[in-house]
Amino acid sequence: MGTVPPSRVVLHAMWITIVIAIWVAFLGWLAVSITHLDEAWDRRLHEGAGIVLVAPIWLPPVGLGGALIGFAAAGAHRLMRRRAPRWRLLSGALAGGLAGMAPPALFLGVQPLIWVIGVTIGMVSGGFALLLAGRSVSTTGSGWGAGAAVLAATTGVVGTFQALMAQPWDSAEDCAFRLGVDEAEVTSISRDFPPQTWCVSLSAVQQVDTSWTASAVGLMATASLVCALIVVGRWVGSTRRIPRALVVATVVTGVIGAGLSLWWPTVQPSADQLAQARAALRNQPTPEPLPSPPAAIHAAEVRNDLRRLGEIARSAAAKTVLWPKKPAITEEACALDTGASGVRVSVTATFTAKDPAEVHGPKQMAALQRANQQVADGIAAAWRTSGVLAGAEQIHGEWWFGARSIQTAHIGFTDGIGQLLLVSDCVSR
Repeated sequence: MGTVPPSRVVLHAMWITIVIAIWVAFLGWLAVSITHLDEAWDRRLHEGAGIVLVAPIWLPPVGLGGALIGFAAAGAHRLMRRRAPRWRLLSGALAGGLAGMAPPALFLGVQPLIWVIGVTIGMVSGGFALLLAGRSVSTTGSGWGAGAAVLAATTGVVGTFQALMAQPWDSAEDCAFRLGVDEAEVTSISRDFPPQTWCVSLSAVQQVDTSWTASAVGLMATASLVCALIVVGRWVGSTRRIPRALVVATVVTGVIGAGLSLWWPTVQPSADQLAQARAALRNQPTPEPLPSPPAAIHAAEVRNDLRRLGEIARSAAAKTVLWPKKPAITEEACALDTGASGVRVSVTATFTAKDPAEVHGPKQMAALQRANQQVADGIAAAWRTSGVLAGAEQIHGEWWFGARSIQTAHIGFTDGIGQLLLVSDCVSR
């Protein structure tokens, strides 16, 4: 292997790193999907896959990492130019591995598995980039191509960072603060690209982002596209003039992108969008407050309520449902707000659709979790119509209720096994 142009190594390393990253992400997704079969994980995995496929924001930083690997591999290869070809190739691969580990070590801290993955990707990418670059050393203009590729990745990273920073993470709270109203009196209208958000109340409209945010993101995206077209032109026309069609496409892309970037800040929500947002504000339901607790609630009344909820839970569950721990009432002393002695009543229980000792393997465990979720949903439906509890809310498959004099009413899971927990406020004896 003779002298290898560093620019050619960088170009090869960038696309090789992106291809390897796709396969690593797929294998990681496959491994997690096999070992985590519950519905919540499955939903998060599909959301992650959608982000990777529809909005590949990971491409610019991975491409930039590939450029770093290529620079390191080419530099080590040149430093070892007096050695045998295999030692030059090995030194370039090792330098690429160190460069591949640098970004995760810098941004993620001590993550041994991620470090190993970074080193492996760097070594493979750096080694193959040297091999491919060594096979086609007669090239002109590859330095411009490599520079354009690195600039495309850099502008992509900057534009993506700016777009993410411009996203409102809690638009209701932010808009309420900006317009000086309650959160229930405000909504927002957003656009993902370029990122723009407007706070809307019944009487006002205010843009959240600064006027230059959309222009900056648009210009970064335009620069990335133009640089990518330059890379294609240099690659295709490495030994001859760049094809005229690519020149025209590059100029047209730059002009249109710059024009749109300057026009986007002037765009405002349409009259129909404002009308729909304000109609939604007017028609939103007003939450009903929970009934205020009476001045004095006695333990006997709380015991009856909790005992009734335990009986309803057992009645709502099928006869085949097992209760390793049946609903049982316990009490502990507490102090009332007045300083007098009171009592806190609680009920705990566990349920399962099948004996956990008979469950083997992740598939059977996932089936048991789904069956216990159905039991929990049946108990929750019965509790909602009991007249004792109110304000039912399901969060990540678990149920929470509010009630008069009941501090906690929860149906949850531990290792897939259903758990009931009822805890009263501190009440008079």
